This record gives sequence, C-alpha cells and structure tokens, in this order.
Amino acid sequence: MDKAGKPFFPSHAERMWLRNAVGKAYSDSSLYLKDKRVARLLLLLRLLHQDVGGFAALPEPELNEIISSAVGVCGFLNPIEAQDVIDVVVEVIQTEARIQGSP
Repeated sequence: MDKAGKPFFPSHAERMWLRNAVGKAYSDSSLYLKDKRVARLLLLLRLLHQDVGGFAALPEPELNEIISSAVGVCGFLNPIEAQDVIDVVVEVIQTEARIQGSP
C-alpha cells in the first residue's frame, strides 16, 4: 500500500520506467543475474522500501500484500514460484528487523 493506504499498483508509465531502469542496470552491471525478474524485483523493492519508510514498520498483512504485488508485477506468474519468492523476501525482511532490533 502507498502512504495514503491505497493498494500499490504501478501505473503503466511506472512499469515501463521500471523495465527500462532494470534493463539498463542489468546490461551495465558486472553482476550477472540469469533471471531479469529478480533484478526487477530488487529494484522495485528498494523503491518501495524508500517510499514506505522501511518495511519493518508495516503490519504483516500489508507487508505480504506489497511483496505479493511486487512479485506479480515483476513477472513471477507461476503460483508455486511466486509463493517461494514471497516467502524468501518476507523472511529476509523479518530477519533484518530482528537483527536491527537486537542490542
């Protein structure tokens, strides 16, 4: 969801910008990613993380909705594959939040 509490769905222009930005970063990068969907997802999650002021502050249902939407927008259409990606991303965010919250 965005700051106004509405579901986040990038507009057509935002999706095109995201694809172009990922394509440029992907082609310019020395890091080789076999799956461009992963690069798109990483870029989109970074932008969303900045927009919402950090994922750790979000309630879990909203976090899951954001991650699920981002995964779908980035082209993970196979339900099993998409769920695996969602689980990994949520686990990483929760682990990072626990690490940052520990003394």
